[in-house]
Amino acid sequence: MLSSLLITLREGIEAALIVGIIITYLTKINKSIYIKDIVLGIALAILASIGTAWLFARIMGGFSGRSEDIFEGVIMLLAVSILTYMIIWMHHQAKNIAGNIREQVNAYLSHKQIYGLVFLGFISVYREGVETVLFFAALRAVDAASWLGGVLGLVLAITLAILFFQTTRHFSLRLFFQFTGLFIIIIAAGLFAHGIHDLQQAEVIPIVKEHLFDINPTITYGKTKKIDAFLSQSDWQQKILKRPEGKEKLILLQELIRNNGVYRSKKYKPYKSLIQEGLVEVKSPIRLAFHENGTGGSFLKALFGYNGNPSLIEFLAYLLYYLGVYGLIRLSLHRLDQ
Repeated sequence: MLSSLLITLREGIEAALIVGIIITYLTKINKSIYIKDIVLGIALAILASIGTAWLFARIMGGFSGRSEDIFEGVIMLLAVSILTYMIIWMHHQAKNIAGNIREQVNAYLSHKQIYGLVFLGFISVYREGVETVLFFAALRAVDAASWLGGVLGLVLAITLAILFFQTTRHFSLRLFFQFTGLFIIIIAAGLFAHGIHDLQQAEVIPIVKEHLFDINPTITYGKTKKIDAFLSQSDWQQKILKRPEGKEKLILLQELIRNNGVYRSKKYKPYKSLIQEGLVEVKSPIRLAFHENGTGGSFLKALFGYNGNPSLIEFLAYLLYYLGVYGLIRLSLHRLDQ
């Protein structure tokens, strides 16, 4: 949830600031008559963003198995690319953004291009909307509460944007983008590693070494009273195999039968639905909290890309992302100094 909150907060503030600068400038130069054209562009951008979100949901819902892993992996890597570009761009543009926007407005007004103002309002919001849709598609696999965080981030972004225009002297725009940029780099590194992980599952990228290390705690599973009725059915194995990750679920239930209703494993995600149905129970809830798919682990996974048993390439990708972003920032600073 925190990841999506931070992303919509930053994206929302970018869009709100750009729109606010345009409207404020039009008011100052006595061209308020054109504000309605900006508003029209914003309305069209919101509708287009909603349409894009719906299209993404339809596309993602149509994939399963290997195709789903490939699609999610590509989406995550694409989202990381845009996040990285956004961080570096805003790092340098925060100081001059108002001046650049005024120049665009003056250019459209001087040529009486009303449609240009509509487009300016549209693109200012739609660009952020598309980026947000892309990030949500990437976060969906690692953060179940992303929509709640996204709504909270948007509300907070609008509030902060209003405060910015009322108390400009006391608000450092550059400091804000640098501070949020640091946290978004951490989020992007996690998404990058997770994207590599999905592509490895789809056998697009080689695994080399499956688990570089494994710090996930062992979880003790146990039978429940409800499971006896399920196992008494003659076709229970076929029913389990038809489910997602059915083979792993079948192994768990077979091991529970062999070991007097108790089974220990480092895995959690494949068995989560069995726990929710009441067929299996967890006898070590404290350990579960520290598992990468447990309560605490899920939070760290969503925010920092935590993985208790990463592959060699996944781990190297996580580290190399930080080095790559640092190099890009240094390179862009060097070009500005020239």
